[in-house]
Amino acid sequence: MPVRRKPSPWRRFLIIVIGLGLFALVVHTVFGERGYLGLRSQRGEYERLRQEVRTLEEENQQLKEEIKALKTDPNAIERVAREELKMVKPGEVVITLPEKKGNSADEN
Repeated sequence: MPVRRKPSPWRRFLIIVIGLGLFALVVHTVFGERGYLGLRSQRGEYERLRQEVRTLEEENQQLKEEIKALKTDPNAIERVAREELKMVKPGEVVITLPEKKGNSADEN
């Protein structure tokens, strides 16, 4: 039967250092800023920003269409003048009703 030698202290130290280094590498890979969890977080942020860009592109398209209509369509200009600027044609009478402030049940 072969005689089993005791590992030298340097060899044991080297194995421990390599093991701790590998453990640190795994922890950094999973939990580090650019690790697995960081990557998941960045993907979520990326998707949120992509959706925001899509929403803004749609809003820009609607605004472009509204600008085009205001440049070319007299009815669009009249609508804006009436709704936003509260303008009326000569001879028209405007009746303005007071806005409701709340339910009558809330006031009692």
